[in-house]
Amino acid sequence: MESTPDEQALTEIGEETGLEPEDVHLLKKGKVLRVDGEGLGVRWMVHPYLFHVKDRGKIRTDWEHTGAKWIAPREIGDYPTVPRLKETLERVLQAPKEEG
Repeated sequence: MESTPDEQALTEIGEETGLEPEDVHLLKKGKVLRVDGEGLGVRWMVHPYLFHVKDRGKIRTDWEHTGAKWIAPREIGDYPTVPRLKETLERVLQAPKEEG
């Protein structure tokens, strides 16, 4: 990580969606999850976050994306995703709501 987990989360949101920090509101943080890189010899420390997007119309994806779709959390297992995304989502959904 290039900064604190909270700062990095906002940086990644900006890079992947074009949203600015004022375009999102932090709802929850989940327990950190260790994810092995499936044969790559690396381990990631995933910091789960749940943000509310204030205006979905502001989202802009770039050349790295082939598509985007909003789905219900219960449907996450129906899609090919990064390793252990379903478990990561469950951790953040079970976390207490952030104050403020």
